[in-house]
Amino acid sequence: MPTRSGWFETQNRMNSRTEFSRHGRKLNRSKQDVMMQNLPRRTIFAFCCVGLMQLSFTIAAPAVCLTAIAADLHMDYFQKGLFVASVPLGLAIAILASGVLADRWGFRALLVCGSAMQVCGFGLLSIADTQALAIAGGFIMGLGSGMADALLTPMVNALYPQRRTTATNLLHSFFPLGIILTILGIMGVFAVGMTWRGACVSLAIASVPYGVAMLFLPLPAQSHEGTQRLKARVVIRRPEFMLLLAAIFMAGITELGPSSWLPDFVNQIAGSGQNQGALGLMFFAISMAAGRFTTSALVRRLGPKCVLVCSGAICVASLLLAANADKIMTIVWLSILGFGVASMWPTILACAGNRFPQGGASMYSLLSAMGNLGGTAGPITIGSLADYSNIRVAMAVLAAAPLALIVITLLMLRTKGK
Repeated sequence: MPTRSGWFETQNRMNSRTEFSRHGRKLNRSKQDVMMQNLPRRTIFAFCCVGLMQLSFTIAAPAVCLTAIAADLHMDYFQKGLFVASVPLGLAIAILASGVLADRWGFRALLVCGSAMQVCGFGLLSIADTQALAIAGGFIMGLGSGMADALLTPMVNALYPQRRTTATNLLHSFFPLGIILTILGIMGVFAVGMTWRGACVSLAIASVPYGVAMLFLPLPAQSHEGTQRLKARVVIRRPEFMLLLAAIFMAGITELGPSSWLPDFVNQIAGSGQNQGALGLMFFAISMAAGRFTTSALVRRLGPKCVLVCSGAICVASLLLAANADKIMTIVWLSILGFGVASMWPTILACAGNRFPQGGASMYSLLSAMGNLGGTAGPITIGSLADYSNIRVAMAVLAAAPLALIVITLLMLRTKGK
């Protein structure tokens, strides 16, 4: 039977171990903070913005060139939908894998590999002479872009843990800026007499410098806050996270569905060449960029849930009105749609980061993958409905997605952690 002095010695040893463990966690956290401060954060953030602009290559190029590609490869509406959906499908698959691997292997190898795959995807698309090769090229482009899409947001959140919402919205504002530059570049290629194949080669070449930079730039070691990562299987059981997954799925449909079809939609209404459709997408992107740059201020003033509800309402009205307007007003309403959709994706990601700060890259990958699955469903739905009825009806039906987002956001207001 232990003596009283022995019992006190045991208690002292247990208390010492607890204090040592707490002290060790504090030292690890302090060491992590020091390492993060020693990184060239502004340079890393700048290249993250370049990476997101490069991601826009794979979204804007197939959309702008869709009419020409479909004419060369004899695609109907459904086949057009499959082609433009191949990019977000590749994005979703790569995002799921990259998020898990990044928590174990870090960022560098995946970012470099993603850039190389994007180059290969554009190269394959440029020589495609069948629909299957074009879809394969789009899918490989999506895989490469997905590796960046999965990692850039958690990397920025690791660099600026106290300013997640602001940093995330600023980062994602470079996506529409990249769309604008891509459209101008493709229009320049068309202006000098080159075809959509030449545009793909040009974008493949433009994708190389970012991958080379990622080889040498010092990067954060991890994406989660603190020394312990909250595992994805724990996060996914939370009701709040399930609602966030549903919300970003609807945001993906709302953003990537109309934007993938917008140039072809405008070209058909206008009955003219590719430039009017490209200009329509550019106005959409300009409006989205304006929305992304102002989202942080709106979130601070109104709160993220209120911003999501207002954004959803704008998108519902814009899609319904664009589907029943003439050429000019169609472009106007789709431009307003760009402003409405701008805040959805980054605000949902920022909400997840604030609610689950130790979630890590796996959590962000689940969210981004679900958003891109929505982006896959949107173009296919439009193509199927356009074959069955017409493209105006298809655009109008898509208004159900932002309406569902409003309902989901209202449900989130009733959960804990609102």
